[in-house]
Amino acid sequence: MPSYAYVYRDVQQGGKIIRAHILASSILEARSKLKNLSITPLSIREESRYPFALGIFRSRVPAKDIVTFTQLFASALRSGMTIKETLRVLQIQIRNKTLKARVNEILTDLETGSELSDAFAKHVDIFPEYYPTLMKAGEASGKISEVLDYAGTYAERMDDLRKEFVSTLTYPAIVMSMAIILMGLVLVYVAPNFQSVFSQANLRLPLPTQILFFMSDVLVHDGLYLLLMLMALLLGFTMLRKQRYFKRYTDQIMLKIPIFGPLLRDTMVFRFLKTFDIMVNNNVAILKTLKVLEDSTSNLVLQEIINRMRQDVSKGLPMSAAIFQAQDIFQPIVAYSISVGERSGDLGGSLNRLSQYLDREITYSMKLISSRVDPLLTSILGAIVLFLALSIYLPIFDMASAVR
Repeated sequence: MPSYAYVYRDVQQGGKIIRAHILASSILEARSKLKNLSITPLSIREESRYPFALGIFRSRVPAKDIVTFTQLFASALRSGMTIKETLRVLQIQIRNKTLKARVNEILTDLETGSELSDAFAKHVDIFPEYYPTLMKAGEASGKISEVLDYAGTYAERMDDLRKEFVSTLTYPAIVMSMAIILMGLVLVYVAPNFQSVFSQANLRLPLPTQILFFMSDVLVHDGLYLLLMLMALLLGFTMLRKQRYFKRYTDQIMLKIPIFGPLLRDTMVFRFLKTFDIMVNNNVAILKTLKVLEDSTSNLVLQEIINRMRQDVSKGLPMSAAIFQAQDIFQPIVAYSISVGERSGDLGGSLNRLSQYLDREITYSMKLISSRVDPLLTSILGAIVLFLALSIYLPIFDMASAVR
């Protein structure tokens, strides 16, 4: 039975946008089931029929397409075009089929009288979750083009950071992949031949050679079982990640990984501060801003901190207190700067300066990682080559000594 993904606004949770799934034989049956549950979906569409395809058969919208769309949207509005005219022109120019279809749906909603923010709220699965809230603020102030400029600049910087991060990891990933492939070829094709030769010589094998031949036997004879076990572990890990307690634990561990953990943490905090900066500087209420940030944050550790901040603000307390208590996530300068911004009434300025500071820190961290990872990779490759050389040549030297 097909699965349908739908988006709706939960009034009991303060209008929070919820994404969920329902099984039905058709989209009409899905709508009927939701109506019986007193749910009015903002959008509903059939999911991929290949749930285990790891996204291969799913239509994706690359981040660069969202960046380009946002920047062109802002530029066209600044030139004097209306929202509907702009979307019609962009819909013709867009090449990504998924984005084209979504823009067409947004246009249809606008034609039926929907607000721009409500039309975008139906598509937060491809657009950032803060888009509808920002657009609502832009509608209220009459400055939608300026709001989109903010969002476009931020989205572009985040896309650049993602590319820089991928570029930083590409070289280590290639080197380690080649090392694993080389080791696999030696274990499967080279080691068994030497094992038969050494067994005929009736030699006492040194420890490195015994380890090499043991690994070779396991891989040759039990390789299929190892592969199935690895797949089972990956599947189990994926299922466990859906459990909140396990996801929170792994989210916390990821931030403590040597070398890469600090970079992940700073990038996460930068995203939080920059989004906070955009929304505050576009006159979105603090409580609403914190609610959107909490809902759009995937890391549960940061999500809990934002939740405490929101609760403090709702009680009339400073939100910087929750940040002071989370110095394993936030640098002290973040808490102090936000505290100063709250007291001075210039929170937007403080957030903007913090974002610029963390942006420079992330750039420096990426360069630092490259300088540290390269020697580490060289050491690992050297250790692998040394191990293989000792494993093969030590018995050969023993055989030569026995012959003499």
